[in-house]
Amino acid sequence: MCKRRTYRGKPTKYQKDVDRRVRQAIVTMLMAIMFVTSSVIAEANSFTIEPQPEAIVAVDDVPLQTPEYNPAGLVGVTDLKKEEKKATVVKTETVKSSKTEVEAKAFIYEHESGNVPCIINGGEVNCEYKGNKACGLGQANPCSKLRNVCNLADVECQEIYWENYMEERYGSWVKAEEFWLNQKRVTGQGWW
Repeated sequence: MCKRRTYRGKPTKYQKDVDRRVRQAIVTMLMAIMFVTSSVIAEANSFTIEPQPEAIVAVDDVPLQTPEYNPAGLVGVTDLKKEEKKATVVKTETVKSSKTEVEAKAFIYEHESGNVPCIINGGEVNCEYKGNKACGLGQANPCSKLRNVCNLADVECQEIYWENYMEERYGSWVKAEEFWLNQKRVTGQGWW
């Protein structure tokens, strides 16, 4: 049973401030849950899952070869280990984006920061943030990576930063979005 917090005597200014912040955090979390729920529904209608060729095939007498543990779910892992078990056919699916570069970029920004340039991971909006959480339109982690180059309020600088990041890591916004969607499918949390 939940019990409302009570104070001895009259609450202090600090206690009132803590209560106010807790209420604000709860409201912010509820709003984020509502936003994510509507985004997930919209996202579910915006992409298709296309079956890919069978990824791992083994005959009854052949030992199964599986990729080494790969928590990031990266494609193209070549280190294989042999297991002494026999395998059956395993099918995998890869989520593909059917969007343009502009739509894919908007998808990344919307799902990472809600298009809020000063947002800190967790929902706080603070253009002067100097901590270690992720921040910015694309959620640089730690925030110092982005802060060393840009002021969080400088959207043009962030655009250049994230464009360079995307080019170096993925080559296109569509590929970045596909990676994000695959991470969401594999780990339950989209990231890029």
